[in-house]
Amino acid sequence: MVSTSESRPYVASELLLQKLEFELARLKAQVELLWPKERDVIARLGLADGQDILELGSGLLISRARQLVTGPCVERMTIVEGDVMNPPLPDGRFDVAFARYLFMHIPDPVGAARRIRRLLKPGGRLIVSELDAGFTGLRVPDLPEYDPWARCWEQALRKRGSDPHMGRHMPRVLAAAGFTDIRLEPYLVSSDEVGSLDPFYTYLFDADVLGAPLVKMGLATAEQVQQFAAAVKAFLASDHPLVIILRLVAVGRA
Repeated sequence: MVSTSESRPYVASELLLQKLEFELARLKAQVELLWPKERDVIARLGLADGQDILELGSGLLISRARQLVTGPCVERMTIVEGDVMNPPLPDGRFDVAFARYLFMHIPDPVGAARRIRRLLKPGGRLIVSELDAGFTGLRVPDLPEYDPWARCWEQALRKRGSDPHMGRHMPRVLAAAGFTDIRLEPYLVSSDEVGSLDPFYTYLFDADVLGAPLVKMGLATAEQVQQFAAAVKAFLASDHPLVIILRLVAVGRA
């Protein structure tokens, strides 16, 4: 389901969508990096074949989504435009609701989780995958310029009203919304596992594109962005560079 709410749009939608192809490439890189591990985690947490599944916050541009999704799943899929706080869907309909990097952008996460709980069948699960900017990952060799870069993006998210630490808060959000049997599971992804640094670069390090919003918001100067780009170039040219990132998945039972 695509949210149409006017409040708290995620920062990329406002500042990067003028470069739509980059935004799609960034999201594709994100999926290539995270989905294999994420899929294993959410399968353990309750996702299985044959379930009625609701994916919340599935992205912008409904017409483009229909073009991008291919395969046998298309006939079993319906894309609905709506607001997570007032979804145009029947209560008690779904076995599983899944949200990925959504709650960090919602002004009332407890209220949203409570509303989603009504959409679930008794015993249904809400599975939420979130980042937490407190875990900036590991880079070998060390890339000290990355931490200030990450803090700038953390400030950018907060400036737009998002919570870059939502990952750590999700279990309490679920509890406050009335969910039970709550669990929080981390997972790690390394560039050695992926076999390439390319998606990490697009997702995390591309200063030429990712730096522009920071300059526009007054959180970094063009010179600082250039310095970070030079540091990343040196990092990528080093012997056997390694990047490891961490993400969190929370689940609760309705």
